[in-house]
Amino acid sequence: QRFINNGIPVVDIARIYAVGSDELHWEIDDGGNRTRGVALLLRNKLHLIGESDSARDGVTLHILNGTGDLHAMVLDGILASVAGDRFFTPSGSKVLLLRIAHALDDAEADAARFNTACARVNAINNAGQGWKFVPPKYTKVLDNREPLLREDNPAHVLRVGSEDSVAHSDWDVANYDFPVPELTAAILE
Repeated sequence: QRFINNGIPVVDIARIYAVGSDELHWEIDDGGNRTRGVALLLRNKLHLIGESDSARDGVTLHILNGTGDLHAMVLDGILASVAGDRFFTPSGSKVLLLRIAHALDDAEADAARFNTACARVNAINNAGQGWKFVPPKYTKVLDNREPLLREDNPAHVLRVGSEDSVAHSDWDVANYDFPVPELTAAILE
């Protein structure tokens, strides 16, 4: 969800890539703002820690439920950062990461594909069409207003527990089918 709290999801494109043999890096872009940093796989979770290139949004932290298998196809979790308002309000939101392509073997070609896709993502966001690409089975995942009930008590902390997670890998999906082919077509083709 956009941190300006209008209820419209923002579509970002993310690229996670190896640097050398032991480092993971990432960059995310919504067509206007780019954030980048380091990725850590810890305790079956993907942690993305970074900062906006413009430094307008400050530090960001994504904590995503992992799958334990190769080629995670869907990951969900929480993004924490600050809003772009004049007070830089600390904010948090549920997030969903859908794989739309596999990394290319050529790092330069992979980066070029990412940069080309940013303009398409920008068009989706400028048109307010984010919901168009969220399959119905995932809409509740992104709705921060949905209370999570534990023993008939509402959760007082924004959380995405494993019992609510929709994370899964390609071992669950035959022939490496991407979870939202329309999104792949809109952004990469």
